Amino acid sequence: MIHPFMNRLKDSIQDLHEAAQETRPLDALLSRGITRAEYRAVLERFYGIVVPFEAFIAANIGDFDLGRPYAEIVRRPDLERDILFLGADAEYLAALPLAEVDARPDLPMALGLLYLMEGSRLGGLVIARSLQESLRVSPCHGATYFASCGKDPHMLNDELRNRLESWVSRTGKGDAVISAAREGFSLMNAWMDQSQNSA
Repeated sequence: MIHPFMNRLKDSIQDLHEAAQETRPLDALLSRGITRAEYRAVLERFYGIVVPFEAFIAANIGDFDLGRPYAEIVRRPDLERDILFLGADAEYLAALPLAEVDARPDLPMALGLLYLMEGSRLGGLVIARSLQESLRVSPCHGATYFASCGKDPHMLNDELRNRLESWVSRTGKGDAVISAAREGFSLMNAWMDQSQNSA
């Protein structure tokens, strides 16, 4: 299937993707010198943006056909599993700060955020391999979030691309999804930058 919209969407957030790679929290993940404490701190920061993003998606995805229940692909449980593996407890998790997603509650916004969450799975595989070497974690023990343990990131990515391409073709709401993806990516970058600036 040809994906003219998905290619346009990817190009439209390239500048924000490059900016994200320059933040210290993300750069640290690929460092051979990263410690487990530093890794856990980055995961905790991710938790603060993933939880509200996924809550927003769940509340606004409506009857969009994902081919499976949204609950089957949420990434929060993987993050929680990794943070607990690294020494936190449930009480600590519950007290972690969360970002505020002050966005219009509609389907295009939910799809823009979903694209960010699912699109990051492929890059996560690279990070997971690096973490296995630097921290001796494994795909299902410590690197669950980035490795998408138990799931096929390539299949999930292809499915979403096909379904989102088809939906945009039918509805003509591609610009709204692009705007939403940029808004979400900007919020994520700002959230991660806060941890960098406070370090």
